[in-house]
Amino acid sequence: MKKLYSSSAAEASAVASASRCRVDEIIATNSSAGVLYLHIFDSATVPADTTAPDICISVAATSTVSWDPEALSQSDVGVVFDNGCAVCLSSTAATKTVAGAVGVFTVRGEVR
Repeated sequence: MKKLYSSSAAEASAVASASRCRVDEIIATNSSAGVLYLHIFDSATVPADTTAPDICISVAATSTVSWDPEALSQSDVGVVFDNGCAVCLSSTAATKTVAGAVGVFTVRGEVR
């Protein structure tokens, strides 16, 4: 499985791919003391605050989560993001409120 993106340091958000891509797995680490939400966007850029994510996953304080659509039976070949793939950790679930440089992201898949 190829890496589309891997954080080199803690960050608030990232663009894993600025063009059409297939995502097989996203791993996100929350280094903060509170619950945050991994927001995944079908976008070539990180959207502005108050934008609703395409996918939202709760990330407990000081923990790591993995979103794997194949393991979750959401797809047997990953998920295609037509516009690109951007991720962030947000302090709110429904819309993006960027949490600051407390996230580390790894995105696996390939540019389509």
